[in-house]
Amino acid sequence: MGGLWEPKKWGTGMLSPHYNRLMRIVFRFWSLWITLALVPLLILLALFQFRWIGEMGERERYRLVQGLYTTANRLSTALQDEVAVLPLVFGVGADEVSDSFKNNDWTDFKHRWDIWKAYSMESSIVEGLYLFKRPQTQGVPSTLWQWDGQAFIPKKDSTFSELLTTIINTYPMEFGFFDGGKSPAEGELFLVPLPLGQGRDYFWLGIKLNREAFAQKLLPVLAGQLLFGKSDYYFRVVDRKRGTTLYTSSSAIDERWFNHPDFQYPLLKTELSQEPYKTETAPLKGTSTEPIITLLRSRRDSLMAQGDPDRRIESYLTPYSVRNRDRLEGALWVLEAVHRSGSLTAVVRLTTIRNMIISSAILLLLALVLVILAVAVRRTQELSERQGEFIASVTHELKTPIAVIYSAANNLASGIIKGSERTVQYGRTIEGESKRLTKLIDRLLLYARLGDTQRPSFESLNLGDLVTEVVESYRKDLEAANFAVEVSIKQDIWILGDKSALEMALGNLVSNAIKHAAQGKYLALRLDTELRRHRSWNKTFWAVLTVQDHGKPVPRRERRLIFEPFYRGEEARKSQRRGSGLGLNVVRRIVQIHGGTVQYRAQGESGSLFILTFPWDTSRVE
Repeated sequence: MGGLWEPKKWGTGMLSPHYNRLMRIVFRFWSLWITLALVPLLILLALFQFRWIGEMGERERYRLVQGLYTTANRLSTALQDEVAVLPLVFGVGADEVSDSFKNNDWTDFKHRWDIWKAYSMESSIVEGLYLFKRPQTQGVPSTLWQWDGQAFIPKKDSTFSELLTTIINTYPMEFGFFDGGKSPAEGELFLVPLPLGQGRDYFWLGIKLNREAFAQKLLPVLAGQLLFGKSDYYFRVVDRKRGTTLYTSSSAIDERWFNHPDFQYPLLKTELSQEPYKTETAPLKGTSTEPIITLLRSRRDSLMAQGDPDRRIESYLTPYSVRNRDRLEGALWVLEAVHRSGSLTAVVRLTTIRNMIISSAILLLLALVLVILAVAVRRTQELSERQGEFIASVTHELKTPIAVIYSAANNLASGIIKGSERTVQYGRTIEGESKRLTKLIDRLLLYARLGDTQRPSFESLNLGDLVTEVVESYRKDLEAANFAVEVSIKQDIWILGDKSALEMALGNLVSNAIKHAAQGKYLALRLDTELRRHRSWNKTFWAVLTVQDHGKPVPRRERRLIFEPFYRGEEARKSQRRGSGLGLNVVRRIVQIHGGTVQYRAQGESGSLFILTFPWDTSRVE
């Protein structure tokens, strides 16, 4: 980033050195500042995400309850429709009943009865039909008739008549379910006041429902059809008045599951939502569609009175609230549902936890990607800076021998140098600088070749002989630096490798010791073998080569960077020692290409140790 912004010198109209230093730091670490600025945004995103997850949990609970409400409402409607249609089928007028009694002709009513038995889903739910007449004159006893399948015949039952009289006096001109108690009509009794006629006779139609047929025949059929698809729940229908269970969706379920149901809905109420016969709204006369029009009118009025469906469902979110208990008051049968996992609360909690984990994982992944990008950008910056330093260093390395060669050649060509001894001296200088230049170029070419994906051609090499040859090639330099050299090779060790590349790698380690460990004046190369066992119990032999010096060890903060390309230590940069920053990187890449490893270890304050390992040539293992 040094080329993007150059600090200005301090002077009149110029910026201060402190400002220049600050700007240099800002531009150098700009990726870090952007990352730090994005952290609060990521935290804010996490807060909004967790809040949204909480709201989604509530919406999920609402959705589940809404599904249960819809299903229960359909089942309740289906059940009540089976009962509500009875007044439409058997609901004749008081004048028609009087005429049938007068003429003893019940053909029309029998036709209605046959139609009911033929088209109803379960005709056995109607156990009996009764007609009850309450006289207008006080003191005159009431009259009760029972349908025998052909006609209404008188029935003398004072207990039942008194029960009907009590009900009618309590609920005049109203219809609905009533409990027969211990009377002959024990069970659900459906009373319907018949429309008044000209004769002003008050008739009531009593429909006795068979509770067992209702619970064992009709209810399972409707529940099987309407509760289909709700396999995540257990259902049961209970008779609240008698405390008995009428239906369960699974015979294997324990009743204790329903001690705290997730959802309760009144299936059968004492008063139906359909009210086809009211004295305030007289039915249409003179048409066969009278019951249908009346039913349509009552359904429309009921729909208008329902109100906001969302507010209605909200009351079911808390099944143990006072409002829910009030709603269940007066219900004959109640549908209860419990989730198979134990409760809806547990389901919503698990869903929320799952969403929390997924969202947290996504946020952590975003944070990790952000950190990786910041590190990658920073490493790219550092690599760019190192490349700049490398180019400057290599340019210097190239210019120095070229300048020496040019100067010596110019002196020889111009005739300034005279005498054979000085000519030979200049020739050796040119030869030495040419070798130095050749080595630098070879190193650059080797570094470029190592970046190629194509593997170099290997041959079987005696690693001990290779180490000896490299040490001999640097013998003059080692003697000139007064180094004590120790070479230990215990046996012949063969590996598969590229000879020129390995010579370059070992030569780099030796030359580094000469340049950076000159004060220790010691170099030791030791070659040995190591036996390793794998998990499959296969034995493999490895060559272990150590290069040790007694120079100053690499500072701890730089040890992880010494094998990076273009990296040069702080001391080397300050002392302006020659180097390109590629030596140890080339060593690592060469060793890795040969299937080996290279490690650095500091020997306290007494020097450095490089450990190189190579797999043996298996064809040479005896």
